[in-house]
Amino acid sequence: MAKNKPKNDYRVILTRKMFRQALTTLLIKNTLQSITIKELCDVAGVNRGTFYSHYADIYDLMDSIEKEMLVELKRTIEEFQVNNEKNRGGSPFSIYFFIFNFFLKNTDMCTILLGENSDRRFVTQLLDMGQEMCIQIYSPKYPKASEKDITMFYNFIASGCIGLLQYWINNGMTMPVDEISVVIENIISGAERFFKK
Repeated sequence: MAKNKPKNDYRVILTRKMFRQALTTLLIKNTLQSITIKELCDVAGVNRGTFYSHYADIYDLMDSIEKEMLVELKRTIEEFQVNNEKNRGGSPFSIYFFIFNFFLKNTDMCTILLGENSDRRFVTQLLDMGQEMCIQIYSPKYPKASEKDITMFYNFIASGCIGLLQYWINNGMTMPVDEISVVIENIISGAERFFKK
């Protein structure tokens, strides 16, 4: 098992960043299962001993990156909620702006995690986090809607958002975050008619 290292140590941060970049490079053309520690270390320019002082294996590295991303996404959502409260429910940017900004900052891994060699477990964790947030937002907004209604609405919207996110990534993320956020917000606003049945 990998030894615990202080996460705020600059050398640790730099080394883990190098492993993340190397893994991203290799995942563009390979599945996670086919990548060897030797291959990863060669691309990172770091020796195997250093790798094992941080991670147990390739899966441990991937798991660590995914956990860091989920923590960062949760922080992003909390930042939106604080910003929203300060503006008394009228944030100048929608939650979609904050989320797409998160994906933009993590382009390297998002391209991999939502691509051909995607990790379905990670995508499921993202969707679960989104569903929790959706219930919190829409339950008070539409008090007559059942949890089943909100869950069906969320599953429909989530599939569309992932498709749009993949479209955005595949086109080099050239559309500005504020523009893609408005597109999603408009689509979801239209879909909200479901609650007014």
